[in-house]
Amino acid sequence: MLLQLVPNAEAARFCLPYEPFCALAADIISRAPPLASLRKLAFSSISNDRFLLVDQATPIMRLAQNLEALHFDRCGAVTNLFSASLGRNSPADPPPLSKLTELSLADSQLSVASLAALLNSVGPRLSKFKIRRSSPTLSFGDVLAVLQPWKGTLRELTILNSHEAPSEPIGSVAGILLLREFYALETLCVEAADLEFLEYLSRQPGVSSLFPPSLRDFRLRGDPRRVAAIMRDPLVAFNATKY
Repeated sequence: MLLQLVPNAEAARFCLPYEPFCALAADIISRAPPLASLRKLAFSSISNDRFLLVDQATPIMRLAQNLEALHFDRCGAVTNLFSASLGRNSPADPPPLSKLTELSLADSQLSVASLAALLNSVGPRLSKFKIRRSSPTLSFGDVLAVLQPWKGTLRELTILNSHEAPSEPIGSVAGILLLREFYALETLCVEAADLEFLEYLSRQPGVSSLFPPSLRDFRLRGDPRRVAAIMRDPLVAFNATKY
């Protein structure tokens, strides 16, 4: 592997080819020594018309035992074998990505099950999470629900769309209230379409604010009319230092 020629590398990016080639490469990579200096890995599909099976990256990820940041572009799916592929033999074993603090998923088509399978391998230090969805397979509330184990460590959260998104379905709006439980959150970047139905939420018992008291930086993306309407709603009032 070329990485063995730069044993002190701290970051690397890989464009992964099709699955048959990855299976052959995995056997070769499995015999390579660990790269203790690697802190950041980024993966994407070699083809612009294909989405990545995230499991294909596990042979390389296993070499980076001190991984802190992980980025995936055009991620299509994660299987239930992902964690085992990273060396976790039973649920009692510690998460293989125990030192990960940053996870970024661009142009994601991940389902709720795929995102849960990926996060099942992440340890307790996650403080920065970003996802840009390219399909409606994952709602805003779904993302918040899957991220609940890190509600005490997440400081930066970004949930965006790479397509013109419809409003959040009324049936899943209640999931947005989970946002209040992320009590370490300081920076939030979201789509205006995901914060629709605030009038509906304001009628729910005990709902006075959408955000945790820790929030200081709020970034809202979308149609200016939607943004203006949302910013006037009392549910988005918070002790911000930055808008």
